[in-house]
Amino acid sequence: MKLEYDCSRFTIAMELFVAACPGSPLVNRALRFAALEHIDGAGEEYPSSVMEVARRLRVDPDRLSLHARRRGLSLPRAFRWIRFLHGVCLLTEGHRVRTVARKLGFPNVAGWRGFTRRLLGRSPHEFPGMELEGWVRMAIQDVCARAAASGRMDLQPHRHRRRDRDQPDRNQPQV
Repeated sequence: MKLEYDCSRFTIAMELFVAACPGSPLVNRALRFAALEHIDGAGEEYPSSVMEVARRLRVDPDRLSLHARRRGLSLPRAFRWIRFLHGVCLLTEGHRVRTVARKLGFPNVAGWRGFTRRLLGRSPHEFPGMELEGWVRMAIQDVCARAAASGRMDLQPHRHRRRDRDQPDRNQPQV
């Protein structure tokens, strides 16, 4: 079920979200796909799991998860925020909650409400007047704060680190 709406605000919001998330090009590609696949017409069902996104991108799900974890990013949490932000955008465009719930793959409005409560700890109606941009800032803070708290925000994989030539090799005997 494809909904017609002005997706330019959502597209811009998702580009900002993806750019702010710590990740490799592979992780950024997965986030972009999860955010924009409905708009670009790549599929009818909303991607909601790492396994599903990896399958659609034809990459190994373990590799995708590893790239994200090395930078302290939880892809499932980022995907939930993307899904929520998509719903907020649809609601601000004037779509009914029932239509939004169906579009995002929930069986009913109660599914959408439960999803938002699990993500936010409360209903989005308890944040009166918050615009899409405010929700995007909240998503970035949540995802990036978790990455920063893990201490792995800009961590490079160990095997790709270059040893300083002035440092002695640990495997060589010291003289």
